[in-house]
Amino acid sequence: IPSSFEVAGHIAHVNLREEALPYKYLIGKAILEKNQSKIRVVVNKIGNIENEFRTFPMEILAGEGLDLDEVDRLCAYDANPKYGQNSEESTVQFKIGPEHESLMQVELKEHGCRFQLDFAKVYWNSRLQGEHGRLVKQIVEDAARKCSNDHQNQTSPTSIRECIVADAMAGVGPFAVPLTSALAPHYHETPIVCHANDLNPISFQYLQKNAKLNKCFPGRLEMYNLDGREFIHNMNQKGLEIDH
Repeated sequence: IPSSFEVAGHIAHVNLREEALPYKYLIGKAILEKNQSKIRVVVNKIGNIENEFRTFPMEILAGEGLDLDEVDRLCAYDANPKYGQNSEESTVQFKIGPEHESLMQVELKEHGCRFQLDFAKVYWNSRLQGEHGRLVKQIVEDAARKCSNDHQNQTSPTSIRECIVADAMAGVGPFAVPLTSALAPHYHETPIVCHANDLNPISFQYLQKNAKLNKCFPGRLEMYNLDGREFIHNMNQKGLEIDH
């Protein structure tokens, strides 16, 4: 069984190595049974990121979306050493498709913010939670220092400049949302404006939804659905002084 796996809401996500594939349904069943209180489905990545939206194909190994009798039959094959890796049963795939759309809808919390997303259609990596938090903290601290300096040197109320962040591949908002949420402790003392962009139209929709969930208001969070190069050109045309 893999020593670790990613969890996004009610979904457990594994990237099984080739040598583990003959036992994938046993692995999925074991993960599900040990995490029944929070996991509804176990999925496995079955391909590389092959498109500009950074998504990849997946299959279901256990949980909702699978016929339990069929899973038990496949687990019996997994457990029988006389069946090799190339047997028909070990190569069966229950690919995630349109019929699993509601199952792929997850809600999770990260750094005090709520995020909703479609795990099959947008890029999300829960293992980057620490990196998300580190960068958000770094930007907030930098903005606070600049704000303090501006207060000390100000000659008029308008001399305090907002910290401006440009995120060309913002996804569903793991950086943009905590930076600009009105619920964040730094919101009133440290003005941060984030320009957040993503090419994936579905990611853009969830970015908009997560902005509303977390009270990210226009003027603090501006959202775009553009190619990254077009977005950067747009920032240059606006003459913005980007801090991060």
